[in-house]
Amino acid sequence: RIMIPIPDTFAFTPPPAPTNLSAGAPENFPASVLPPLLLTVAEDMAPVYQTPVCLPGMATLAVLSGALGRSVVVMGAYKDKPTRLNLYVMASAERGTGKGNIGEHLSHPIAERSKQLREHQLNESASYRGEVGILKKEIAKLENTGVSESGTVRHKTESDLTTKNRRLETLDREAKRERKLWVSDCGSEALGRALDDNDETLFSYSSEAGAALKVALGKYTDGKGDFDLLLSGYSGDSVRVDRITRKSLELISPCLSLFWLVQGVILRDLCGNPEAVERGLTARPLIFETGAVRQLDDRTNLATTTGPRWADFINGVLDQRLIQDREPGVIQCTPEARAVFSDFSDESVMLGRGQFADLDGELTRWRENGIKVAGLFALAEGLRTLTADHAERGCAIVRWAGYSYLGILSAGRAERKRTDLDRLLVIIKEKGGEITLGDLQRHHEIKRSFVQSVMAAFPDKLELRKEPTGGKPRETLRVCPINPTNPTKYPLSETLSGLSGLSERGAA
Repeated sequence: RIMIPIPDTFAFTPPPAPTNLSAGAPENFPASVLPPLLLTVAEDMAPVYQTPVCLPGMATLAVLSGALGRSVVVMGAYKDKPTRLNLYVMASAERGTGKGNIGEHLSHPIAERSKQLREHQLNESASYRGEVGILKKEIAKLENTGVSESGTVRHKTESDLTTKNRRLETLDREAKRERKLWVSDCGSEALGRALDDNDETLFSYSSEAGAALKVALGKYTDGKGDFDLLLSGYSGDSVRVDRITRKSLELISPCLSLFWLVQGVILRDLCGNPEAVERGLTARPLIFETGAVRQLDDRTNLATTTGPRWADFINGVLDQRLIQDREPGVIQCTPEARAVFSDFSDESVMLGRGQFADLDGELTRWRENGIKVAGLFALAEGLRTLTADHAERGCAIVRWAGYSYLGILSAGRAERKRTDLDRLLVIIKEKGGEITLGDLQRHHEIKRSFVQSVMAAFPDKLELRKEPTGGKPRETLRVCPINPTNPTKYPLSETLSGLSGLSERGAA
């Protein structure tokens, strides 16, 4: 257990589930659900840097997650799977809005400890040099004598050579390691090397992460996404990192925490990237718009007052994390909390079957992120039990961020839906006016959820008919036979010949 002073806890009544995208607006950030220390820090920083409280509030969670690494897990929240507390947080904020000041202030304890770790490693490397010199001389001497030896004597010499060469390789590898706790902007090759050098655990922080996102989205790979490591760093899946100048790396269970601040246009590029969406990169982070804008100078001399408390807290977390050969601490989830996470998962499933059927994949990490945030809440309050209260509060944060992200997506959603409608109409025309859902799945890889999302957007353009077959009814998709502007039947041939016009009228 991480030994951290336990602030007073407080009761919390979860808000009703939001019914529209405005629930994710910056002014609706549920700041009151934050643990007392995190709330105090956020409310202390917001007026100083003239930003909405959601920016420092979410930043405290991201930095705490980065300080923890893999040192604590939640058990019992979802089946028998341990949940690590590494969060991905991506926030939209324009230049000159204080985002860099907030991020650097909160992450300073990690940066300072990282610098100390590096200096300690350099001192150790210097102490290796004497042993390296002696080993090289001993190896050279054994190689010379071994040439004329035979039998058991030669066998012993070979064994000694193997031992000394292994020790030499170990010292050489240790000398080349770049010990650190955090990285900034870097591509997958540099990130993979840094993870390999640091027990596969790192915190990635950048106040201007636009360059890193552009690289991930394929700036140097002809538009092909370069984010395998970002995907694996969230979930802990093994990954191979191929490198040009040196041998490839294989990471067994990388653990990456991430706090990236970007301008709005960059974040919209990410959310609109088909590969990033399809492969789940956008589903993992808590993505939100901060609402921060440049402000007139308030002519005050406000200064943050919670810096020492925050530094003591993060340093206490790092002290426990850096204990050698320490097993991860465990936060046990209560059955009541587990039920809250199950309900939250069901909530995301129903959203994926309803108004956000076309975005179902973007909702798949809500429960996991809810567990992570709730686990951070329990830890910040000095507890090793995750209660239903923690779960409700953690889910409130994820729900808010989720609706903020869905709001970002909604800007281009209508255009995407028109394109989806045209795609279905063309397929229906090619099939002579109708097609079964089974054929859509088999021959066009179009799922029921896709069809339902298009029908929800254009209810007067498509219809789904069930036809009895003696067994399971056959479901057939066809164009609606009713003209919405003039409710009279018209021939199917006329409908099919005017598909483009139908789509355009539907868009209007």
